[in-house]
Amino acid sequence: MSRDRNDYRCLAVLVCGVALGCQFKIEPDESNDQLGDTLRVLAIRSEPADVAPTETAEFEALVYAPQGCSVDDAAEYSWSWCPLRDPSDLSCAIAEDDAREAWEAQQLDAPFPSYALGAAEIGAFTHALPAESATLLCALPKGPGRDTSDAAFDACLAEIGLSVRVSVTRCGQTAVAVKRVPLVAEDAEYRNTNPNPAGPLTFRTADADTPLDAGAALTAGINYIGRAEYEVPVECPTDDPAAPCQSELFVDEDKSEGGEPTTRSEELRASWYLTKGRATLEEVTQSLGGFGETINGFGLPDPAESYVVLENESEPGDERLFILLFDERGGVGWAEHAFRVEPTE
Repeated sequence: MSRDRNDYRCLAVLVCGVALGCQFKIEPDESNDQLGDTLRVLAIRSEPADVAPTETAEFEALVYAPQGCSVDDAAEYSWSWCPLRDPSDLSCAIAEDDAREAWEAQQLDAPFPSYALGAAEIGAFTHALPAESATLLCALPKGPGRDTSDAAFDACLAEIGLSVRVSVTRCGQTAVAVKRVPLVAEDAEYRNTNPNPAGPLTFRTADADTPLDAGAALTAGINYIGRAEYEVPVECPTDDPAAPCQSELFVDEDKSEGGEPTTRSEELRASWYLTKGRATLEEVTQSLGGFGETINGFGLPDPAESYVVLENESEPGDERLFILLFDERGGVGWAEHAFRVEPTE
């Protein structure tokens, strides 16, 4: 390879992280349709939302268990991390033994961090990765026929970091999910925090402006609009429906004007999951520039609202609704609400 593996232009990649790489993936890949009889990991949250050297991050999974699952059947967790994933199946692209051997051969000051992160409900990882570990791990042989080009090496550097995996087993089912957690420099001036969607939830029929009384049951066969009050500044002008919504501001160090970082509105994405009915707006995106496309091509005027379609539901019962809020830097928050569906009179 023509490039020096110790090129200092590459060393900061592992520490700084890549904003676009903060994805959350589920195995198998399922849509946000009505929650049914399948155990699912809906999200993984890291606290803090990004991790600096010497900090310990704690990971929590939002797990949906089918309604028939007994509360006495405790969930079993298995947490692990990996520096690089195979995009085809989310497996770890760098074997732990190979990484440890290369680590020890370089006599790095910090001991090699085991991929295993424990079997408790909360996983934990202490960031002790030196900057040189990025180039070290990307230079590892990956078997016969591996791509040794500069482009492949650069692609590895762009993706390598902290990828967290959780496997949850409960009621005879297993769900697996993976999340990329951003790593930041020790002296990072601008840190992310997880958005918080926790707040009251109200319902109204699609042809009414007044919400139902708090705790009022929904009627099977009727469609509603659910509105959540987020504990994050998401503001939509009421006097100008065409005006874009505003979300929390943050300093974008990747975009500067006159040498100074740009302060801009962060894009937030909301996902609604229901145990009864379905959310026709499964995913709503809003930012300073307005709304992005929704899954079914249209949107309500407010990202804190979603249709709750019960027209095909006839069975009453106590139900749950989960609202997840993602920001564009890998932060996530969630809220759970209970509601009841009653039969048509």
